[in-house]
Amino acid sequence: MRFAAEAAVKRRLRQEFFDARDAGELDFGEIVASTGPRRADGSLPRDGRSTSLLPPGTADG
Repeated sequence: MRFAAEAAVKRRLRQEFFDARDAGELDFGEIVASTGPRRADGSLPRDGRSTSLLPPGTADG
């Protein structure tokens, strides 16, 4: 019985998460900005161009 109750709670929480994501209530922008993507040397791009993953000093880095 306990396993069934835990599974039901997990299922409901997952559904609430997906509903919130689909409704645009979640913003992952801050998480992405503070955690990645990273350059080859492990540094985070800080020049406002989060798509530039080349090392500093290269054509786009």
